[in-house]
Amino acid sequence: MSSKRKLIIDTDGVADDIRAVSLALQHPDVEVLAITTTHGCVKTEQAAANVARALRANGVKVPIYKGATTQSTPVKENTWDESVFFGKDGIGGQPTAFPEVLESDFSCWETEHAAQALIRLTREHENVTVVAIGCLTNLALALKLDDDFKRKLEGVVIMGGNYYG
Repeated sequence: MSSKRKLIIDTDGVADDIRAVSLALQHPDVEVLAITTTHGCVKTEQAAANVARALRANGVKVPIYKGATTQSTPVKENTWDESVFFGKDGIGGQPTAFPEVLESDFSCWETEHAAQALIRLTREHENVTVVAIGCLTNLALALKLDDDFKRKLEGVVIMGGNYYG
């Protein structure tokens, strides 16, 4: 019997990412160790609230670590509003849809910064893969803070970045 693949998911918490998070949470061969959030199409706090809502929908508890609140590279003025695609909250703008938004969704994260959590978790667990599906700021911060971070990783899967950076 093979062991489960250990993932840390780094996300900006919008609809496509929430679906990916749900798929990972439901996969029998995956253990999601943590979810880190970053500023992207929505603010970091909204991303964390969206993740909390997804965790409730999936009936699981996974620690959420709030991370970068801005991009690490200069961004030219964004004249495009992503809410056209994702709604103002990043997941369709339906706060009463299942599961309903709770006030506690906006205070659900751990106190440790996402970049520090990435570093710590890769030290505590072997064979961790980071799945970066939002802006890459938390990953960049972890790489800057700890020279050994990249050597501790099993791998990195990226479907993220910043078109405007």
